Amino acid sequence: MAAYQFLALQTPTSNLTGTDLGGLILAPGVYKFDGSAQLTGALSLDAQGNDNAVFIFQIGSTLTTASNTLMSVINGGPEDGIFWEIGSSATIGDGSLFIGNLVANTSITLDPFAQISCGRALAGIVAASGAVTMAGDNHVAINDGSGCIGGYGGGYEYTADGGFQRVNGGGFVAASVPEPSSFIILTFGLFGLSFLITRRQASSGITA
Repeated sequence: MAAYQFLALQTPTSNLTGTDLGGLILAPGVYKFDGSAQLTGALSLDAQGNDNAVFIFQIGSTLTTASNTLMSVINGGPEDGIFWEIGSSATIGDGSLFIGNLVANTSITLDPFAQISCGRALAGIVAASGAVTMAGDNHVAINDGSGCIGGYGGGYEYTADGGFQRVNGGGFVAASVPEPSSFIILTFGLFGLSFLITRRQASSGITA
């Protein structure tokens, strides 16, 4: 919950409400959608030569990607941070390659063959009934700082005892194994990123 709130409180640098993310090339920043967000086609995130670039997307309600959408990071490095704060639920379409940490208030659904690179799927932050649903042949690759070579971690959903439980890629039912360390690592990583965001806003003349 701390990570979700941290992301939600960041000052937006651009409001993209009503804009499809497909076809865009975005620089590091905090991008806000008052309601839902849609990705159709390809989205490129340009780190502009900064190995520690930060991209935050604040989405008021739902995030939906069409089938076979593609995300890529250009001119960056393995430490780039990409975070999606989602007010309700996210659906990643069939055969899509998505990048970043999904932090959803209620639920996340990965359709068949949808993949997440350099991130995690964290759902049920506030809603007790939240869940990560992986339809089959899904993979979630954790960024270990070496360019996502740390292997596939699977999805995670929030549990009543304050941790996360892992959802394996082959089915709908999670193994009953709390994963609080995943949440702790993400939370501390976000607070570390706050320093970089503050410096960037100061240098750009942006104030909270």
